[in-house]
Amino acid sequence: MAQADEVDEERLKSAVGYTVGLIVKDFEEKSEGPTFSKRTISLLGDLVYRQTETAAVDLQLFARHAKRTTVTMEDVKLISRRSDTIHDHVSEVGDMLATATKQNRKGKKAAAPPDT
Repeated sequence: MAQADEVDEERLKSAVGYTVGLIVKDFEEKSEGPTFSKRTISLLGDLVYRQTETAAVDLQLFARHAKRTTVTMEDVKLISRRSDTIHDHVSEVGDMLATATKQNRKGKKAAAPPDT
């Protein structure tokens, strides 16, 4: 089973690297700055993968510290607190998601037939 996990991890790393490559390519097309070498893109993909692993561990620890079994948006806000720009973006997206969820719940309650 360990070999299957290693294969899955390599496939996931490849997918992250590929996605980072697409993002960089899109950025290059939109900007007039220098291009990125393949080696730099590969290194950036590895960095994103490792940072995501670290973030996942930290998020689990935040939830565990709060005696919860589920990671919440508040945990994500905590992890983003070191960068004002990222924290502001995460807070804005979190607020939008919360509003959409509330509206969706209200819509379901209003659309539900009355109990008889």
